[in-house]
Amino acid sequence: MAGRVQYQKIVKYLAAVTCTAPLHIGSSAGDKGDVLVHPVENVPFLQATGIAGVFREYYERQYGSKDAEELFGAMCQNENGGEQESRVKFSDGIFAESVLEYRPRVRINRDTGTCDASGIRGTDKKAGHKFSMEYVGEGAKVNFAVYLYDESKAERLECVFAALHKGALQIGGQKSNGCGCFSVDGLHKITFDLTTQKGRSRWSEEDSL
Repeated sequence: MAGRVQYQKIVKYLAAVTCTAPLHIGSSAGDKGDVLVHPVENVPFLQATGIAGVFREYYERQYGSKDAEELFGAMCQNENGGEQESRVKFSDGIFAESVLEYRPRVRINRDTGTCDASGIRGTDKKAGHKFSMEYVGEGAKVNFAVYLYDESKAERLECVFAALHKGALQIGGQKSNGCGCFSVDGLHKITFDLTTQKGRSRWSEEDSL
């Protein structure tokens, strides 16, 4: 990664955040009510792509699609015939402290807007479709890193972090139920100046982690 850097300075943000509401990050495997679990750490985690998507959506609402494409990249080809590369990278967020909890839910029939139900075989009775959904509990703590390759966008990116702290951004599913809100407990900022030997050495060490 260090060999492909085209900017003179790279800014790293290490965010320490806490769930201020239950969080549901769905798994594609098993029951759809399960929480996503990291394949190596075997604990709940926030995918980097999920965090980036939420940040990009808010950034685009605030600063427009053109600025969002400049920072987060674009699928359309640039003048040289290639994709416009992202100038910001996100890490996964691994939960250091988390408590999983189950909450009862019922399936809603989209056509009628009522609780879904089906007949019980061998009787004339019907039963509702009740199920449990798994959540990361309120108070769970998670850290993630953001690498910004365009220092001119630092102030705007920090405004997105501020919006996350204020509850203007929600991550995961069940947002209409108030889930996925966070407070930012700490935001540590490190700048790697690649025009100096010291800065390049620090970035080389960072890149090797």
